[in-house]
Amino acid sequence: MPAPKDAPWRNTIDAAKPSSSLTATLANQTEIHVSLSGSDDSSGIRYYTIFASMDNGEYKPYLNQITGTSATFNGLAGHTYRLYSVAIDNVGNSENSKSSPESTITIPVPLAKPEAWFTASPTKGPAPLTVNFTDQSDSNPTEWDWNFGMDRPGSTVRPRQSPIPTPALATTRQY
Repeated sequence: MPAPKDAPWRNTIDAAKPSSSLTATLANQTEIHVSLSGSDDSSGIRYYTIFASMDNGEYKPYLNQITGTSATFNGLAGHTYRLYSVAIDNVGNSENSKSSPESTITIPVPLAKPEAWFTASPTKGPAPLTVNFTDQSDSNPTEWDWNFGMDRPGSTVRPRQSPIPTPALATTRQY
């Protein structure tokens, strides 16, 4: 474009790098919500790139050319994501990569609902009958709530603590 004849010509040079920051929150069980902010002295922010490292792996571009100030993506259960942002301004200047994450998010592993599985011995006999209940559950319960009906109160049983996992812990009750 030619210089205007009646006004002085002005040329602004944008040589400064932009800056950005990122915060991440877990929106539900696996959805990661990222909020971005940035600044640039002259031309303004064109877009952001989010870099991610999964489980302390190498950082890689994860979401590219984000023009807004937020983004959402799904993570995998049981994995940890370290995240940072890099801003690019309207003349192509890029912020330097960062040496540490701006945010770290761990996606929890959903807990399976435990299912009780017990064996009982003996199951018949004259009163009073001592019955051995043996836990066969595979979910490693830390306590059991018993209710045998017939207007009898239930009880809570806590196993003895042991540093070695016990696959079957027998609990004896007399009825």
